Amino acid sequence: MINRNKHIAFFQQLMKLNYTSTKVQFFFSIMTAGSDYDPYENNLTETNLNPKTIKAYIHDVTPEQFLYKMYGTVNAGTKEIICDQKYYTWFTDANKITIDSEEYNVLDKDSVGQTNKGSKTVKGSNSMTLRAFNMIKVVLMRKI
Repeated sequence: MINRNKHIAFFQQLMKLNYTSTKVQFFFSIMTAGSDYDPYENNLTETNLNPKTIKAYIHDVTPEQFLYKMYGTVNAGTKEIICDQKYYTWFTDANKITIDSEEYNVLDKDSVGQTNKGSKTVKGSNSMTLRAFNMIKVVLMRKI
């Protein structure tokens, strides 16, 4: 019998190694009221907080792969990230995501695409998919 917990720990340790993973920075923001705040106009200013960094396995998606995976979207600078499942909310709540000083945004529900029937899709989003061993696969596109 295979010890599933042992395999999960192996893959999570593999993601933390420097030669297999890349740093991904998440910038979250807060809304603050300045001196010119008007409750009727609701003119709050958005301020980025210090970034939080994780390590994840990242690779570029070729146009041929992207055509089959996410039909109907632009494929310039698309990356696929495989990371731990506990960072799912970070991808949905982040204001800005940077990889190697390039800014990326997560594909949202408005994009056209098909999900793979063999894999389970998370909350109807085209960009985040549950994978084996408590991992998620996230498709990011570079901001243009």
